[in-house]
Amino acid sequence: MRKYFRTETYYDLLETQKELYGLSKKGYGFRKLIPIISKDRNILLAHREIKTNKGSNTPAISPITVKDIKEKEVKKYIQETRESLMDYTPGKIRRKEIPKPNGGVRVLGIADYEDKIKDQIIKQIIEPIAEARFHGNSYGFRPGRNTHQAIERARNYMNLGYHYAVDIDIRKFFDTVDHKILIQKIWKIGIRDRQVIEIFKKRLNSIVVDPKEKIEYRSNLGTPQGQSFA
Repeated sequence: MRKYFRTETYYDLLETQKELYGLSKKGYGFRKLIPIISKDRNILLAHREIKTNKGSNTPAISPITVKDIKEKEVKKYIQETRESLMDYTPGKIRRKEIPKPNGGVRVLGIADYEDKIKDQIIKQIIEPIAEARFHGNSYGFRPGRNTHQAIERARNYMNLGYHYAVDIDIRKFFDTVDHKILIQKIWKIGIRDRQVIEIFKKRLNSIVVDPKEKIEYRSNLGTPQGQSFA
């Protein structure tokens, strides 16, 4: 399991994450995650993590920014976040094109700040559950893992007598993720809380606004942060 940052310890969330990881290792199915996700300390940690992210000030559809959240009373902010989880309706996603160095553009979806908070509070709880099920030789996009570790693992295999390495890149992966298959995979790794599953479905099916074309999209493929909307 990854070495958690000091902030998890500061908000007394580390023991909860360790417990979730241990249960997941044993194949446990988690059917009551919302009470854990909506705890004060988890919401406070999420707010801290998001506000220190460079992208937290990137404009979305909603005018609410980091500054607006900081100015609210803490107890009121926590309660509002908790209540919005109980009857979750995602905000609209702002479509943005980022030029690629080799030409073309990369399409991003920018969520409202409040949706980023909800994404984070869920992530902080389901991440240790998922980490316990992932393959030991997987190093991509995982906490506490990096390319240097992957290279070292490849070197170890080379020393054992292996001679070939295969480099594979899935073209437009985040643009074409099948929602149904993704939800099935989430269920398979032990996320069995139907309310959490419903939040995932709504988030994946968020309305996307293209300011340039002045049109809105919904897509049954791709994730909100990266969809082609073809």
